[in-house]
Amino acid sequence: MIEDEIQGLDNTMTFDYELKQSSVEESTYFAYVEEIQKIMTERVFIYRKIEDLTYAKENIQIIKEALEALPSNQIGFYKTYNMAIIALLVVDAALKRNDSIGTHMLLPKE
Repeated sequence: MIEDEIQGLDNTMTFDYELKQSSVEESTYFAYVEEIQKIMTERVFIYRKIEDLTYAKENIQIIKEALEALPSNQIGFYKTYNMAIIALLVVDAALKRNDSIGTHMLLPKE
């Protein structure tokens, strides 16, 4: 029975869900958030160019990798990391789309 299996498990493992203070200041995460917002506003807006989308993808990927090197035990980390992931998903979707759809327009190369 499942109850017997659960009781037979080693219950010595504990999980610490408390978010602890580390050496990373919240201002570090805030700086990354501001940079992601700036890139998305300036490069992935309504009027889009392939060059801008490529720039955005490369730079947001750099931010994501920098975040991965930081301790992941603060709320600021998760908020910022999630923002970077979502930004990359938006940019990837925009790069895969060859047509102008709705209010988002892909501008031709100059």
